[in-house]
Amino acid sequence: MDTGIRLRWSDIGKATNPGDYRVGNILISVTAFDIEAWKARPSGRFCVIATDEMSGRFYSLGAMVN
Repeated sequence: MDTGIRLRWSDIGKATNPGDYRVGNILISVTAFDIEAWKARPSGRFCVIATDEMSGRFYSLGAMVN
C-alpha cells in the first residue's frame, strides 16, 4: 500500500549500504537496487510502501516517481 510518503536519497543520509533506515517515526528497508537507482538519479524520489507481515507493519521503497 502506497503511504503517500516520498523520499529523496538525502532523506536517508545518502546511504551507501542496503539496510533499515529511520525516517521520522518509521523504519524503511532500502535495497542495493534502491541505492543504485539513486546514484543514477540523485534527485529522484521513491514512494514508500507499507506492508503488513504477520503482526507488524514494514516499510520499503516502491517505484521512483517525479
